[in-house]
Amino acid sequence: MPQITSDELREYQRVTDVQRQVGPATEWTDEVLTYCAYGENLAGGRLPWPCMDSKFRLQEGSTTVLCGQSGAGKSMLAGQIVLHQLEQKIPALVVSLEMKCAHSIARMVRQRSLIAQPTTDDVMSFTRWSKDKLWFYRQQGSINFNTLLAVIRYSVANFGVKFIVVDSLMTMGDIPSDDYQGQKRLMLALSIAARDLGAHIMLITHARKNTSVDQRIDKYSVAGTADLTNLACNVVLLQRTSTSQRANNATAPDARFEVCKARHFDTAEMTLDLWFDIASMNYHTQWDSPRKVGEDEDTISESKGSPSTAMGEITVIDSSKGTRSRRRIKVNGGAGRGSDAVASG
Repeated sequence: MPQITSDELREYQRVTDVQRQVGPATEWTDEVLTYCAYGENLAGGRLPWPCMDSKFRLQEGSTTVLCGQSGAGKSMLAGQIVLHQLEQKIPALVVSLEMKCAHSIARMVRQRSLIAQPTTDDVMSFTRWSKDKLWFYRQQGSINFNTLLAVIRYSVANFGVKFIVVDSLMTMGDIPSDDYQGQKRLMLALSIAARDLGAHIMLITHARKNTSVDQRIDKYSVAGTADLTNLACNVVLLQRTSTSQRANNATAPDARFEVCKARHFDTAEMTLDLWFDIASMNYHTQWDSPRKVGEDEDTISESKGSPSTAMGEITVIDSSKGTRSRRRIKVNGGAGRGSDAVASG
């Protein structure tokens, strides 16, 4: 048996983390073969429109910035996207500081039931279907940087969440709109969290206020630092057709959805015309129409007689006086999931 002296080992003991991160191209041969054979388009959550299935996905470990002007329907579209993630067995967390949880859920019920006035049965059907798959952060107003990251990590660790919507950048209480370095740190932290946790994080942002409703927005229209779009894996835009444009063209679509950056999809950058279904509050293309997501799964659930249980809510409770500056995350799941966990904030 060969003998190894301590002097011979000493050189390898000094290997730095940087050196460990450098490897030969052949190390990734298996991944390259898989990519060339199947592409990466098969991985990740699909969007609501089938025409994009082979072009773009919301991959685990990546981030998306969804930008649009005020009133464009960004939160509404995000809710529609969440429903389609749930249908694909991708548990979701919604951090919406601008709307009450009940309001957000009621809109999702409408989007799923496809009718303007959902019935009690529609609400209970949604409750059964979304059980253990949909979680909300129960707070309004604003959230600080550390608490947001703690809530995301806690939800991934305890509920298997794989898709997170943060609505919106403006609700970050400790990052003013002119704090570009703070925005950069936030986007970088979200990118690292998505990668390390194997989740997809969607951050909703606004377009710059000086942008005219008739002016076409692009990735340079995102309000805040350019690092928001530079660090994000994907940048998608939603812009409603203005009244003046509709007056000139009665057949014009109601909105335009654009993928203007897609780091992991070489041919995904595209523009999609969308029409808005008022009854269901869903966006659809000219090739499809709104449908009830998860209908087959819900039918199976009802046949088994699953109990009615509300989706989970997450809230952060300040620690008692005299202790160090920490917070607890309390979960009220309504399904035996009520528990506390400490998270810094």
